[in-house]
Amino acid sequence: MKANNTPTANTVDQIEAVAKAALASDNFLRILGRSGAGKTTLAAKLAKALGIDADRVKLVNFSGSLPSQVIGQLMPDAASRESWRTKPIDLPLRQDVGDDPYLIILDEFESWEQSIQCLFHGLKSPDGVPRVGSHELPKGTFVVLTGNRREDAAASNTGKAPIVGRSSSIEWLPTVKSWADHEGERAAASPIAAFLGYAAKAGSEVADFFCPAPPKPWRGEPYPQPREWSAALAVEASPAWPADPALQNLILASKVGQSAADACTAFLSLAKKILPLMESILKGEASLPTSPQDRYAIAHCAIRRAIDLAGNDPEAAVAGGHLDPIIERVLLPLGPEMRIWSFSAAKAAGIPLELHRAQAQLQNLNL
Repeated sequence: MKANNTPTANTVDQIEAVAKAALASDNFLRILGRSGAGKTTLAAKLAKALGIDADRVKLVNFSGSLPSQVIGQLMPDAASRESWRTKPIDLPLRQDVGDDPYLIILDEFESWEQSIQCLFHGLKSPDGVPRVGSHELPKGTFVVLTGNRREDAAASNTGKAPIVGRSSSIEWLPTVKSWADHEGERAAASPIAAFLGYAAKAGSEVADFFCPAPPKPWRGEPYPQPREWSAALAVEASPAWPADPALQNLILASKVGQSAADACTAFLSLAKKILPLMESILKGEASLPTSPQDRYAIAHCAIRRAIDLAGNDPEAAVAGGHLDPIIERVLLPLGPEMRIWSFSAAKAAGIPLELHRAQAQLQNLNL
């Protein structure tokens, strides 16, 4: 059996499908994932797919709270010698908002104190009225719980059976594409977003520098997370983004860590010089540069382009000639040593250049 038996999703459509199924089966939706992966943002966007009005969405996080902050302060009534509780200000109460569909997000639920979590077990009650303590929530309440995982350096408890057993659970593992789709035009125009797409692993859209597991042991240092890349895009689009590459590196490192920042700023420099030149070479408008460093850089970029073009069927891409401009205008004109390096690098990335008619030239076998 798998060590982690929770299914994963990496597109919004997949999460929406599980959310609709949870709603239809009267379950909670439980979204797990790495810190900073965008779980909370994703949860808030489910309202539209579920037919819930945008103004009937409530995000609550009672991490570090006291029970009285959840269910209200206990107030004595001297006249009746009884006591009553004040209204909790952070919960949508049935008496205030009615019974129409409502989305409540219990953010980072599994990091809450157990005494606080237990107060929410009444969200499933025999009469169909969800309760927190004695307070009633709308009958049409749909509950989404988000949570980090212990293995990702998160302060998280293990989910308890009363909640997990009433939930549809899914792990959110975003891809560069799903993140870029969410960011929209800002990502489409961003060299930083282009870097993340370029740095994606061969055969996968999950990038090395996009949403990796946190370093272990984690000492509190920044590391790449989708949330921090989104913050970097916001800075890049603002007057706060400097022209000096060294300062760009410093800003990025403060958000995503030094290693990812170094890779990104190196790409930004590469993008300004090498990528436009490679495009001209592929169109037949320019020839390869003479500098060995630039030739290696262009060859590397060309291999990445070949990976993108090959998609899920590299053999068909080679056989169908889809990679011919890259092979004929970039790889073949390289010197013998670089040709062999390019052939090996492409093969390691899953591009079967040994099936191409120019295989012998690429491997220098006809010399």
